[in-house]
Amino acid sequence: MRGIKIEYVVRLVLYSYSQLFFCTDVRLGFCVLLGMFLYSPQSALLALVAALLAILLSIVLHATKGFYGSNVLGSNAVLLGYVWVLYPELPFILKLIITLGGICFLVAIIFSLFQLSIYLKKNINLFAIPCLIVTWSIIAVLYVTHLYDINQYRGWSYFKNKNYSMSEEYFLITKPLDSVAKAITYNGLGWSLYHQERYLEAIDYFNKSVEKKTSFSDSYDGLGWSYFKILDLDSSRRYLQKALDLNPFLSDAQLGLAWNYIENKDFDNAHPAFLKSLLMSPLHFSAYDGLRQTSEMNNNKSMELFYSLLYSITHFLDVHSLNIFQMSAWLLLFFGLALYSISSFLMAMTSLSLSFILSLCFNVLVPHHFDTASLYNALAISIALGGHYLIVTKFTIVWIVLVLVLNTLMWGFLQRVFDMHGLPLFILPSNLLLMGSLFIFEKSPSVFGLKKLLVPAPLRDLKVEHIRLWYERRETAHQCWDLIESYQGKQTLS
Repeated sequence: MRGIKIEYVVRLVLYSYSQLFFCTDVRLGFCVLLGMFLYSPQSALLALVAALLAILLSIVLHATKGFYGSNVLGSNAVLLGYVWVLYPELPFILKLIITLGGICFLVAIIFSLFQLSIYLKKNINLFAIPCLIVTWSIIAVLYVTHLYDINQYRGWSYFKNKNYSMSEEYFLITKPLDSVAKAITYNGLGWSLYHQERYLEAIDYFNKSVEKKTSFSDSYDGLGWSYFKILDLDSSRRYLQKALDLNPFLSDAQLGLAWNYIENKDFDNAHPAFLKSLLMSPLHFSAYDGLRQTSEMNNNKSMELFYSLLYSITHFLDVHSLNIFQMSAWLLLFFGLALYSISSFLMAMTSLSLSFILSLCFNVLVPHHFDTASLYNALAISIALGGHYLIVTKFTIVWIVLVLVLNTLMWGFLQRVFDMHGLPLFILPSNLLLMGSLFIFEKSPSVFGLKKLLVPAPLRDLKVEHIRLWYERRETAHQCWDLIESYQGKQTLS
């Protein structure tokens, strides 16, 4: 440990972040790290602490036991630290303790797999499955010890799926651990009642929420909208402004102020207020509807038509929950992929578009809430199979499309099952599909020739362009060798 350089540890940590997408690159890792901090600073901090601890432990194990698996351990640690973004009701100190304890459990699992690989003389890679095992185990322990009430998770699950009567039912039987958890539960009850148009009851619960946590901007936002619905515009503006004072980037509160202007026939102030809300949440359809109305009142027919078109598109996509920070995180990811590999970037863009379309189509059959985690699964599996684990051919492209369809189906069907048990589905679909694909290609009969499409294990950490170049040069070498043998054969005959 004495000879370890900080630069070496930093590089391994950044590799851990890039390995979330089965790549090994410092620049991509830094972009993913920065995107996580934009998305959720608290969870990003937990992920960084977990990654540092995991890397240091892997270095110790490498020096003492010959363990080599810092990238696998690091990427699992990042996911373990970041998964708690799905559980805002848990206190930060508790999250930190269970993350540090979970890292020890995680190291034990991955080191055991490493030893088993040596014993069987066969590579055993479960990718991020160890992280899921540890996460589910921690949640089970928290539930059994009454440190976590699964009903709140169920309530938010039903809320996201727009089943507000069921979300109300689960929030009512939730037993929060502390004042913050109580504030979040009351906030969930308030919004559940709001969407059932029971505005006076919603106001009572939003008030209870801010009593428990006076800095809870989302509950002030709920108060503002509830008073707006009962046409108490003065109270509405006061609470919406309070929400913005606490969180200047809360687009929903800014949108509420804009609609207050509309209700007061103040279209001159409404228009810039709607534009300001779009700076915070660029895909919020309600803002485009408001801009359409202000353009109509100002007799601006061309802009009215333009905003009507944008309203129709964004209302159909229904991704208004994506705020500017979340979108910036995704842009940083794609920027990092472009720096790493143009081939991986194009594969990611294509798979993202296809998966989004598939999700919209599947939502018609089985309604479920939009979740960016499903898109992460699609990106990860397409980047992994699109050059790192499989050679890119027409057949493998068709295979990747099939896998993306299966990913969408798995997410849609499994999401509610896991939500009802308070467990994160997270990266399970992509990991199962990747392991299943590799198993099929490795174990398929030689007559199908699928095994030849597998990229050799030592090459999988290289860029897709470098892997492709290696195959081209190998093919050239084979052709040259065939020519030499052919020439030698002719010389022998003569």
